[in-house]
Amino acid sequence: MGDGFGAAHEAEEGHFAPPTLEASVEALDPTQRPALRAALIQLADQDPLIAARLDEVGRPTVSLYGRVQQEVLGSTLAEEHGIEVEFSDAGVLHVERPRGSGGAVLRLNTDENPYQATIGLRIDPGPAGSGLVFGTDVAARDMPLYLFKSVEAFAASIEKHVRRELSHGRYGWEVTDCVVTMVEASYSVADGPPSKRGPTSTSFDYRKVTPIVARRALDRARTRVCEPVLRVFLEVPTDDAAPLQRLLGRWGAEVAGQTSAGEFTRLEARLVAARLHELQRQLPDLTGGEGTLESRFDGYQPVRGRPPARHGWSTKGRESVRV
Repeated sequence: MGDGFGAAHEAEEGHFAPPTLEASVEALDPTQRPALRAALIQLADQDPLIAARLDEVGRPTVSLYGRVQQEVLGSTLAEEHGIEVEFSDAGVLHVERPRGSGGAVLRLNTDENPYQATIGLRIDPGPAGSGLVFGTDVAARDMPLYLFKSVEAFAASIEKHVRRELSHGRYGWEVTDCVVTMVEASYSVADGPPSKRGPTSTSFDYRKVTPIVARRALDRARTRVCEPVLRVFLEVPTDDAAPLQRLLGRWGAEVAGQTSAGEFTRLEARLVAARLHELQRQLPDLTGGEGTLESRFDGYQPVRGRPPARHGWSTKGRESVRV
């Protein structure tokens, strides 16, 4: 899966649209839970379109492109691994984007920092589709190169801790389209000035400090929850086009184009992913079984109204609390 050739392949090599659904999966036989986790890890390693993780209460959760993929995954687990499973109702997979900029720092030898490390981070909004970009604005002399051997190795370690922390934003969703910059760093020196004097800094200190700083910076930047949007292409009998357009209008869809050819009309619209399953369900009745539908990922847009929190998360003011 994912193989291709030709000019189109060269232009889009290695690029996959993000999944838009997620569902938890449980083994019907509780004794097979460890085997299920191992099987999901193996399948994810074999197929880049399968992403599996444990949610905040330890349940295996998979990201999905659609309900057909869910059915295939269930069959594969049963036939190839001997594990019968059941899925929860699939929910829409949102993301979080920073609303503005925010920074935080924890300095060593201060009351609020029990670790022998200083880290400062700033989070800024990035362009749509840019993901998480990490950079450094710290002099090499302030980095613990006796631990990490090189500037690049230290930066890579801090980036790893940042990415892990920002895999869950203020509402539990992955934080994306942002630039994270390390703006301050320092380490303990046994014979240094009082502000830096103390036991030798270790990689453990940086591993513990960095997530705290990243979370504080994100809370100050604040985030906006965004939902996936699909571009859908419908071909329906011309007599059924108007009722279908009215339905799309009630759902807040943006009709981007309409062309008619004989007895059929082709519609193009932007539709939030949460409505796709309902559209698929209603389309046969609306078109006498003659309508066809194709869809592709078309970006994200801010959620209207109260932002939804990911399952297992709740919000209290500006803080995210795991439950």
